[in-house]
Amino acid sequence: LGSLLFYLLGLVDDKKDINANIKFIFEFFIVSILIIADKNLLIEKIYFQSFDKTIYLGKYSFIFTVLSIIIFINALNMYDGINLQVGSYCIIILLTLMYFSNLDLILLILIMSLITFLYLNYKSIIFLGDSGTYLLGFIISYLIIYTAKIDNYYLLSADKIFIIMLLPGLDLIRLFIIRLRNKKHPFSSDRNHVHHIIEKSLGYNKTILYLITFSALSNLLMILF
Repeated sequence: LGSLLFYLLGLVDDKKDINANIKFIFEFFIVSILIIADKNLLIEKIYFQSFDKTIYLGKYSFIFTVLSIIIFINALNMYDGINLQVGSYCIIILLTLMYFSNLDLILLILIMSLITFLYLNYKSIIFLGDSGTYLLGFIISYLIIYTAKIDNYYLLSADKIFIIMLLPGLDLIRLFIIRLRNKKHPFSSDRNHVHHIIEKSLGYNKTILYLITFSALSNLLMILF
């Protein structure tokens, strides 16, 4: 249900370019309904392994979960700017989750699907668009929450999740600050993303190579250390 609703929202956004405020309301409504229907999606606490510190969310669990999912979905959507970028990043996330979870079959199916997509995306035959990034953003959000809760948030802790989501997360924060300072909506679109900035000076090939390498190395080092 969540995958279908977010895919349809993205499809309409692709066709009609929905107003950012209206889009946020729809996203909030969809995630709220899903959490009410499936309590497995609710984040009850945040555990930081680096500091051995647990923050219990209590009555703030619902709103924290809703905003976390919405922010990641929009961060992934903003991160989609050049061919191979989001597809390869999602494969790296799914491979990382294989180390932490027991969802090998689901993750393998998603990885194989994305490899097929990457081949066609490289040839500029198909693109993710909003429908693709919203769909992947929701699926990955659900899988990360599910995986974290398997071992009561200890194995896949909050600091590890931060590293997994590092690149699109930091780019989202940077863009939020710039857009708010310029009195623009934080979810509005522009060409000031990190991949646009790097591509202007280094070109497409080096940009995609650096972005994939950074994501892969950060996740690998997180698993090793």
